[in-house]
Amino acid sequence: VGTFTTQVISPTCGSTLATPNSLVGVRNFPVSSNVTAYRFKAVGPSGELTVVKTTPHFQFSQLVGWQYNTTYTVSCELQVGGVWLGYYGPTCLISTPNIVAAGLSQIVSPACNTVVRPNTTIATTSLNGVTGYLFRVTNTTPSYAGANAVQTEERTSHWFRLNMLDEYVYGSTYTVEVAVKTSGTYGAFGPACTFSTTTPVIAQCATTVNAGSLISSTSLGGVTQYSYVVTNLSDDSVQTITRTMPHFPTSLITGYSSTTTYTVSVAVTSTGVQSPYTEPCEINASAPVARLVDTTSTSELKVQGFPNPFTNNFTLEITKASEDKVAVMVYDMIGKLLDRVEVNATDNTLELGANYPAGVYNVIVSQGEKVETVRMIKR
Repeated sequence: VGTFTTQVISPTCGSTLATPNSLVGVRNFPVSSNVTAYRFKAVGPSGELTVVKTTPHFQFSQLVGWQYNTTYTVSCELQVGGVWLGYYGPTCLISTPNIVAAGLSQIVSPACNTVVRPNTTIATTSLNGVTGYLFRVTNTTPSYAGANAVQTEERTSHWFRLNMLDEYVYGSTYTVEVAVKTSGTYGAFGPACTFSTTTPVIAQCATTVNAGSLISSTSLGGVTQYSYVVTNLSDDSVQTITRTMPHFPTSLITGYSSTTTYTVSVAVTSTGVQSPYTEPCEINASAPVARLVDTTSTSELKVQGFPNPFTNNFTLEITKASEDKVAVMVYDMIGKLLDRVEVNATDNTLELGANYPAGVYNVIVSQGEKVETVRMIKR
C-alpha cells in the first residue's frame, strides 16, 4: 500500500479474540509520517462495520452491531495530513469470542443444583455489548401437567426471577438456559442449570398434636391455597382440607381421635397451578390438655402464631373472648414498639413480620382486661 503498510499485526491473523475489548491494531507510524487517523473496517455477515480512531488500534466493542462468535475480514485505511488515502491495506481474518464455548453464556448465580425461592435472582455473566438476554425455563418435574412446561423471559438485564414468569410451581425442578444477542438475533443457548423450588414442610411431623391445636406448613410467598391430605391410619380414610392460610385446626379433621395416628401431606397453589404433594408425615393425636379456666368469664382470649420460627412473615390466629376490638402490639427485645394494630371483631387472623429484621419479638394481644403474649422468632 505505497510506503504505508497497514497490515493488522496484533493479534495474529486467523486468531480468536479473548474478549470484545481485546485490541486489534496495525503498526504505529512515527510522527514524521504525518498519519493523523486510522479507519478500521470489519466485514462480516451483517455487512460492513467501521470505526475511526486517532490511535493505531480499535476494539470490536467499539463497532456498532458487532456479534459474538463471528469471523470478520479486517483492514485499515490511513489518513495522512488530514486526507484519507482512499484505499485499505491487506485484509486479516479475526474472530470474536464464542461465548457458549467459553462458558460465558451460562447461569453463574446461584450455584446449580440448589434450592431457590420464586424471588431468588438467577443471573448469568454481564457481557459487554449484549443488548438482550433470553432465559429459557423448563419444568422437568415428572408429575407436572401444566401448559407452561417451557417458558421464556426476555430481559435487557443479565438476571431474572421465577416470579417474573407467567407460572411458577413450588416443590418442582427447573432447568434454566440463557442465550444472548448483540444485534438483531439471539445466539445458541448455553448449558442448562438445574434448580429446585422450595418445598413446603409440615411443622408437626413426628410429633404429638393436642386436640384443638393447629397443624401448620411453611408460609410461602405468592401462595393462594394450601391443600392438606389427611389419612387416618386406623381405617385408611382420606380427607382433603383446603385453606387460604398455611395451617388448619385439628377440629377440621373428621372424628379426630386421641388414639389414632394420622399422616398429613400438603400441596400449595401459586399462579393458579398446584404443586406436587409432599411426602406424608406422621402426626400422633392426643387428648385435649386440661386447663385452668377463668370461672368469671365464659370465654377466653387465645392467640397462636405460625410458623415459629418464621422467615418471611407469620400469622396470628386469635380466638376472641368477646366482640370488642383486639389490640396487637409487637416489641423487639430491647422494648421498642414495632407494630400496633387493631383487629375488628370479625377478623380472626393477622399477618405480621414481613419487614422485621431477624430476631426475637414479643407479641402482646389484649382485649379488654384479657392479655396474651406470644414470643416469635424470625430467622
